[in-house]
This record gives sequence, structure tokens and C-alpha cells, in this order.
Amino acid sequence: MYKRQLQDYVSATWSREKVPGSLFRAETFRDLGDLFDDVALCDPGRLQYHGGQILNTLSHGQGILSYLSHRCRRKGLYLLDEPEAALSPASQIHFLKLLQRFELEGNAQFIITTHSPILLAYPGAQILSFEPPRIREVAYEQTAHYRLYTQFLLNPAAFMGAGQDESMHPVTV
Repeated sequence: MYKRQLQDYVSATWSREKVPGSLFRAETFRDLGDLFDDVALCDPGRLQYHGGQILNTLSHGQGILSYLSHRCRRKGLYLLDEPEAALSPASQIHFLKLLQRFELEGNAQFIITTHSPILLAYPGAQILSFEPPRIREVAYEQTAHYRLYTQFLLNPAAFMGAGQDESMHPVTV
């Protein structure tokens, strides 16, 4: 049986010129920050590439925002794997504003995998659900994570029932 892959669903185009891009994972950012910081010790001019600060003197979330806010100014296609992993809700909102600025500047395109209802709320985002049996486009309010967060925020006590198995929750996602 033929199993469909992402390239069966995604078509990416840009101008005829070569466009750089990058993959970003919050889980590996600390190592990247260490590398940038080491390079900056030898060449302080490199600090401007990611906000003018040693990244590992910032919190994990602040370092990620500093890096992304400067890196994504360059024209490119950016693949971001759960960038919210180290971002507080307020930082996620700040990140949404950065994405909007980059979109208005017209230099960057983003493909983002996320579980964050905050990031999923980006105006005009095309949201694809990878839940079986097929990949399909869904509205923001139909995403499993939007429904889960909404139900939790409306009634957190329902999720904390005494004696319930930790894997059980009152939501069908």
C-alpha cells in the first residue's frame, strides 16, 4: 500500500532566485546558542546576527526570540519545529507579532509544527491536521489543542478529579 508523504501535499514556490532557509528546533537551541556564543567571543561583530547579546546569558525563551527576530529578517523559507517549547504565553504572542512583521516585509515564509493554540491563532494561517486517517485542513476552533485548552480553561477542576488516572481527561480530541 502506498503511504502518502508530506511532499504529496505541499508545493513550495518562490522567485527564480535561490532562497536560503533553515530548520529550527527549540530542543537543540542551547547547542546552537553555545556555538554562536563561542564564535562571538572570537568575532564580536557576529553578535549582531542574533540580537547583539550572548544568547546563553538570556533565558531560553529570550534567547530564542532574540535569535529568531534577527535571523528571520533574511529572505528564506523557515521550518520551525515547535518553537513554543521554551516560550511563555506572553512570548508566544510576541513571536506572533514577529511573524506578522516578517510577513509584511515579504522576505520570509514559515512552515511551523506546533501544539500551541496561541501560535495556531495566527491570522490567515493554513492549519493542517495530521490526525489519521488523512492530512486535512482544519479551522482554528476545530483543532484538538484549541478544544482541549478551551475546555481546561473553562473548567480546570474537571481535569483534576481525585482518583482519576493521569492519562484520563474529560476531552475527546
